[in-house]
Amino acid sequence: MAQLLRLRAAGELTTGHVRLVADAVGVHKRTVWRWLQEAEETGSPEKPERRRFRITEEVIEVLADYQ
Repeated sequence: MAQLLRLRAAGELTTGHVRLVADAVGVHKRTVWRWLQEAEETGSPEKPERRRFRITEEVIEVLADYQ
């Protein structure tokens, strides 16, 4: 991601670069573009953490009350 950020800052980033990264990590190129946008927004070149639904105590209580 850091290299993609450097290429983008220099105005040299192409879809070919993004496609190469996407193929290498097994994701769609739109995912890489999204990662790149998030990296620019956060300032971190690390791969973003995957957003997942988490079952909390509150969720358990709501489900128990519902039944």
